[in-house]
Amino acid sequence: MFPNALLQWEDFAPGNGRRILETYRERICTFNDDMQGTGAITLAAAISAGRACGNPLRGQRVVIFGSGTAGIGIADGLRDAMMNEGLSKREATERIWCVDKAGC
Repeated sequence: MFPNALLQWEDFAPGNGRRILETYRERICTFNDDMQGTGAITLAAAISAGRACGNPLRGQRVVIFGSGTAGIGIADGLRDAMMNEGLSKREATERIWCVDKAGC
């Protein structure tokens, strides 16, 4: 009915965000606010801070408190940016730790 519309949505339950994006990304223009919106804003802040301090993102180690949809979206964005700065996927992934309220 609306072929040029962007569908922006929130998660319906933890763990659904990535599955829904992967299922529909080739069929409709869709945007998960937690995974992509929060992730993009946090990534922009981290890149800006690195530039201001003269320390590229690839040299940082990051702890994300909260392993829900938003936290994982932040981790995905940071990992991808570190890879764009020359790290392998494994090297970038090893620099990011996601912990929850129990510290796991």
